Amino acid sequence: NTSFSVQSDTNVLAVTIYTIAGKNVKAITQPNAAIDVSDLASGVYLVKVKTINGTITKRLLKSN
Repeated sequence: NTSFSVQSDTNVLAVTIYTIAGKNVKAITQPNAAIDVSDLASGVYLVKVKTINGTITKRLLKSN
């Protein structure tokens, strides 16, 4: 897949994607549409989702 979207019951304020090493590789400040990750290399990433109720981090496996 080259994109993904975030589903939440509350407003999503921002989505940030990090490498496993902690390097910020993408920041989305208006994550209302699909988030394009076609420019990222294959690998495992951390996706930090900030909502009005707090922040949650999920893993993303990107493969070509």
